[in-house]
Amino acid sequence: MKKKRLTEKDKLDVLLELEKSRINREKAKLVLNKSLVLYFCFLLVGVFGFIFDYIDSLLLNLLIIMGLVILIFGTLPYIITISKEEKKIDEISNKYK
Repeated sequence: MKKKRLTEKDKLDVLLELEKSRINREKAKLVLNKSLVLYFCFLLVGVFGFIFDYIDSLLLNLLIIMGLVILIFGTLPYIITISKEEKKIDEISNKYK
């Protein structure tokens, strides 16, 4: 099977696509990091509030569930973005083989 020679324009197109993928991954990673911070904040506030009797068990459970929901909503965009970018990189790789 013959390999295609890449023109300068093709090389720039590939580099541009890879840079766009990198930017999308970074955006998704920022959302994931913020959701992790929020999750641990909710968890710490809930546990310390319960230990020092500022909140009751119902509010503790509510804070933990809300933290988990935030964590799930923060993880989904990351997973979706990473899977799309993997497919896009595979397509680029297969196109120029």
